Amino acid sequence: MERKDNVIAGFRAVEEALLAGAPLHAVYIEKGKRGSRVGRIKSLAKELGVKVVEVRKKKLDLLTTARHQGFVALVSEVRFLDLWELLELVPKGENPLFVMLDGVTDVGNVGAILRTMDAAGGHGLIIQERNSPYFGEAMAKASAGAIWYVPVARVKNLNRAIEELKKEGFWVVVTVPGAEQSVFDFKEDVPLVVVLGEEEGGVRKSIIEKADFKLSIPQRGRVDSLNVSVAAGIILYHVARVRGWF
Repeated sequence: MERKDNVIAGFRAVEEALLAGAPLHAVYIEKGKRGSRVGRIKSLAKELGVKVVEVRKKKLDLLTTARHQGFVALVSEVRFLDLWELLELVPKGENPLFVMLDGVTDVGNVGAILRTMDAAGGHGLIIQERNSPYFGEAMAKASAGAIWYVPVARVKNLNRAIEELKKEGFWVVVTVPGAEQSVFDFKEDVPLVVVLGEEEGGVRKSIIEKADFKLSIPQRGRVDSLNVSVAAGIILYHVARVRGWF
């Protein structure tokens, strides 16, 4: 991929990028700014050999329109993996747990899913080249830095990716409103890919037909659907508990 620089704004976002060893080119700090936060960022940057430059607030305002709190960093564009690279990153002795997104384009939702995956122990996210959001400044903020911890594979065709994963022994789970089996009845500790679709259309029929399990999330209320990031959290934590991770 051609290298591009993204801007990360705000103390927490810059700190997380440094802690994760993200490929930063430079960190900019507002000139004259003092305090423990400045010391923290300078110390982390020094450990990683990242250049720190003190500039006027005007310069930071030109770099980003986001609320930067006096801290801005330039980072290389996220490097997407292929399916096989993603598989190689799964720790030995653990069954892989992947999430695949079918048409989920909202940065807030994808960021929240990345954050939940990092917390619950998901091994990687799979997205399609088309119909996926940009992994830049907004995603770094929405994911609270999880963008630097959760590996992301980008594929041309989700159906083909599912076929390849099934050849590798993966089971495919999709959530379908009204499905007879509840997600909480799922007790299998197997290589797993959980497919989530956008709220209005859901997962495409061609993918649902390939699923080994069609599960529903029980609800007592009147609203007939959950936000996709909420659904992801419910499923991921249930699978993590089944596997004894918590």
